[in-house]
Order: sequence, then structure tokens, then C-alpha cells
Amino acid sequence: MPLPGLRSQWFLWNPRWTSLLGSAPSPPTPVAGRIWVHSGPRPQRPPCTLIPTGYAAIWHQTRIRADLFDAVENFLDPMHTPFIHPGLVRSEGARSPTRVRIERGPDSIEAIYERPRHSGLIRSVFGLSIDQTRGRFRPPSLVELDYLAQGSLRLRILLGFTPISSTELGLSVGLFSPLPRVVASLVSLPLLPLLHLALRQDAAILALKLDHESACFSDRRYVHTPNDLLGPHILQWMKSARLGGRNREVTVLL
Repeated sequence: MPLPGLRSQWFLWNPRWTSLLGSAPSPPTPVAGRIWVHSGPRPQRPPCTLIPTGYAAIWHQTRIRADLFDAVENFLDPMHTPFIHPGLVRSEGARSPTRVRIERGPDSIEAIYERPRHSGLIRSVFGLSIDQTRGRFRPPSLVELDYLAQGSLRLRILLGFTPISSTELGLSVGLFSPLPRVVASLVSLPLLPLLHLALRQDAAILALKLDHESACFSDRRYVHTPNDLLGPHILQWMKSARLGGRNREVTVLL
């Protein structure tokens, strides 16, 4: 499926990746310690600065086999966590009603979860007392997961997806913490192996979905349910380079 929204956009880059959208990338551009490439002939503006002011950053880069839309939507979808990450992100068992606000920004759309239920091992290890989480899509292919306590950002997980080809993505993962870098590095020691495990679980299910669709359909099939809060907006942007949607509130079971 052609994705017009990916034309003339900035993507996070790693020199080990060999192509962007199946072609040679533009010359790399360093910004705030990260390397970017552009998918068009003339960049209209520089890439964004990803690190919140005063926050320590820890980065990890890898490659996964996945469809770009499926990967972006997957990491913004909390509904799958009890099934794909049982006991890691959320434990199995009874779900709790959670109020969610969908809000449009000037260049993003996000789902804001008030007092979400976090019951997995990652929360226990990191010791976060979280009363709000935010899942944000920032075109063309950035996902920001914010964890807040009493209105203060305690942790941001950023995922940047770079389309190497139609079936392979580069994945850049950044962890941002308000702790001093040395302290953040120590605190992250027990957390990073669990996050890497969650990434491997997501990568495995995304690869299975890609193989299934490639074997059974001649083109990508995208199906939504009412629980896919941001998926339709992400797909609309990738197809048309327009970010649709309106502000609304819903209740979901998490």
C-alpha cells in the first residue's frame, strides 16, 4: 500500500541500515546526538528535538520485521498487553474501567489514560506511582509513551520507526528520565532486560502478522474495532498526510 504521508519526512537513522523506503537515504543530519535522514529531495524544516530539557537519555536501536502501520499502532495499543506481555506490563485477570481522553495537538494525536491500572513486573521493578499515562503519535512514525505522577513526567519511552523496506523497520528506542544520568543508568539496569523482553514479544507477533497477511492477502488489510483508539487516525495520516480525528472521551477496560 503506498503511504503518501511518508514522503518528504525525517526519520531516525543508524549507519548500519542500508536503505530508506527501499532507496538510498539522504545524507545523515545530526541533531542533539541523534542521526536523521530525509525521504524527500528538499527538507522543509529540520528534524525535531526529542529529549525533554534536563532529562537523561538512554538509547537502543534494532531492526524488526513488520508493517509500519501495524508497528506504530501496536505500541500505542494497551489492549494487547495482558495477552502478549502477561505479567510483564499487565497481569492477567479482571480488567478495570479506565477513562481515556483522545486529544488532537497541532502536530500529534494522543490518548490520555487517567489512573490506569499497571500491574506487571515492569512497574514493580521501576517502582513508579503513576496516575496518568499518555500514548502519542507524532508523524511520520514516532510514538511517545509518557508516565506521569502528580502532573510531573517521570518517564518517557520514545519509539522511532524507520521504514527500511516494505517488510523491515529500523527501531530506535529512547528512555528519558528526570534523574541524573548516572542515577538513571543504575535505575535502568533491572528495567532494560524487561523492556528488551517486551520488545522481542512485540516483534515476534508483528512478524507473525506480516507473514500471515503476505501469505493470505495480495495487499495489506487494516481492520479496526472501537477499542483501537488511535489506529484510524494513524492510518489516515499515512494514507493522506492529514491528521484527522476530534477530541472525545471514552471508557475502556484495562
